[in-house]
Amino acid sequence: MQNANVLNCRANTHASRSRAVERVIKLMREKWDEPMTLQTLADAAGLSPYHFNRVFRHATGIPPCHFLAAIRLEAAKRLLLTTRFNVVDVCFEVGYGSLGTFTTRFTQVVGLP
Repeated sequence: MQNANVLNCRANTHASRSRAVERVIKLMREKWDEPMTLQTLADAAGLSPYHFNRVFRHATGIPPCHFLAAIRLEAAKRLLLTTRFNVVDVCFEVGYGSLGTFTTRFTQVVGLP
């Protein structure tokens, strides 16, 4: 009987963490153009920043900041292809605060400057 309680508790914990990660991913996809810190994301998950980072990485395979950066870079590619915005405008539109950081990450991920 005690083993069943432990298994039930673990299943509840896993489900709760999954819902927290899903909430944060939804937030990232809806508000990718807004500033988000690890603390902001952890608050949305209802976890401490350190614990949230571990839970998110375990669930997705990458840290939350990399996941958010990928969403932002996808948006940047879309804007560069479908609008007349220049690179500086796109950089700030997708939530980057530094053109240097944006161009470095964009080049690393996309393979083109």
